[in-house]
Amino acid sequence: MNLVKLFKALGDEARLSIVRSLAEKDLYAEVLAERLALSPGTVTHHLKKLEAVGLITSRKEQYYKVFSLKKNVIDRNMLSVILGVSKASEDKKEDDYEKKIIKSFFKRGVLTTIPVQRKKRLIVLKHLLKEFEEGKSYTESEVNEKLINYHEDFCTLRREFIAEKLMSRKSGMYSLS
Repeated sequence: MNLVKLFKALGDEARLSIVRSLAEKDLYAEVLAERLALSPGTVTHHLKKLEAVGLITSRKEQYYKVFSLKKNVIDRNMLSVILGVSKASEDKKEDDYEKKIIKSFFKRGVLTTIPVQRKKRLIVLKHLLKEFEEGKSYTESEVNEKLINYHEDFCTLRREFIAEKLMSRKSGMYSLS
């Protein structure tokens, strides 16, 4: 890869913003345009430039193109330096996001709904895991007793712990994974 071309491509604030967004998750051009308050045509222009230097890639999903950052082009530390994002600020952003999810799904300590989106559901499940001790085994009824305090559908929560490999079940006993 030609570093001069790479840094020239990153020399534009809009393209840097696109790379920042794609560093978080894969996105459609339309979503990037909305997120960055740019026209779809402008975003497409910048995406082509980033694709030309090999920094991003695209794939077809139904009628849309999804863009993603090629994380193997630049290592994570270099990417953080280029984007001006420190590990501490990334951790704080993630921590703030988790607090926001917990606040929106729990009211007075009770889980109002089980999130459909996997990322949010994992945050909720990990929050509920605080009820269980590392190295201790629980019967199914003990797990149910702890979870019923948070949500009436404790069976789904218990199954999700197993499905997400947050807990393991062996001989009818549950323990943290």
